Amino acid sequence: MRQSLVATTLALGSVFVAGPCLSAADADASPTGELRILLGMEPGYEVSEEAKAVDGSTTSYEWEGLDKDAGAVAVQYVTEFGNLSQVLGQPIIGFEVLCSSAVLKPTGYTVDGGTYSNDNDEEFNYFAVTPTAVVGWRFAKPETSEVGAIGELQLLAGGTVVRGEVSDNSGASDTSLGFGFDVGARIVFGIKEGGWTGAVVGGARRGWASIEMDREGSYTSTLDLDRMGYELMLAVGHSF
Repeated sequence: MRQSLVATTLALGSVFVAGPCLSAADADASPTGELRILLGMEPGYEVSEEAKAVDGSTTSYEWEGLDKDAGAVAVQYVTEFGNLSQVLGQPIIGFEVLCSSAVLKPTGYTVDGGTYSNDNDEEFNYFAVTPTAVVGWRFAKPETSEVGAIGELQLLAGGTVVRGEVSDNSGASDTSLGFGFDVGARIVFGIKEGGWTGAVVGGARRGWASIEMDREGSYTSTLDLDRMGYELMLAVGHSF
């Protein structure tokens, strides 16, 4: 009888011990992937134009006085990989699709050292879609589902598709597609609680693109687009 009670006590004890161990393992297996929406500002494009007349002669224009910022919205997914310590942090990998747009209206043009005003009210309206790969480092995150800080360093690289339209006060307009390349680096820092994240995103971005325009048959032009500057966005995300 005494041996039976001892065996029963040991069995119950093993159940109670195993329970906490299992929940700890479940806590370690909490989701590390996160889907986010980002909203803010990106650097706008600078524009250089090379116009080619029907006789083959070319003229180069530098568009001056353009706005420096473009509105942007992005969808991003990142997740941890590897199995490093909490002290060192964790590498992350993911992808992002960024959409940005702006209306660029120059105050004038620089041509062969001379400056000319934009008397025709010419403007360039663009919408760019930039899918990028994301790699980086998650250097801070809460150890439990309670509120805590989250921090990441992100590096991005990918291609860009740009839809651009050039128009002026004569009513003439030309629309075309162009392609390019983008790179960037960011710091993400925010608060995470119960799977939800709110963060501020700051960084730098550099991008290039080119668009060929047919100016109603009178001449063709190549718009070389170059953006470089700081970005600032707010992000909201959820783990799953």
